Amino acid sequence: MSWGARRAELVSFEKMNLPVLAALIVIFIMVSVRFISVSIPIMALKGFKHPFSNHVVAFMTWGGLRGGLPVALALSLPESPERETLVLLTYAAVAFSIIVQGLTISPLMRRWMRIDQRKAETSSL
Repeated sequence: MSWGARRAELVSFEKMNLPVLAALIVIFIMVSVRFISVSIPIMALKGFKHPFSNHVVAFMTWGGLRGGLPVALALSLPESPERETLVLLTYAAVAFSIIVQGLTISPLMRRWMRIDQRKAETSSL
């Protein structure tokens, strides 16, 4: 096999489609489950007349950053064919959390606070 053919095989997007799709599914499930696990207690507490901002569920869902613990747990798994897949998906979820969620949480919070402040100002008139 020539170097060019081998290099083309190494960067083949056909082999990348499955891990990328799996990572996207894991990220979607991670954010969805976080939304559900935050929504239930917040809705229950709203029943007891606790004052929560309208954006508290979205903020707590998006702000649930992941880090070193999931990676350490994935790396501590015994050697098996599934271990490499789990490590890859864990790294993808942690990278998404740190890069995307971490970099966007501050602008989102400022935006939501402005919206809540405007609502408070119009309701007090």
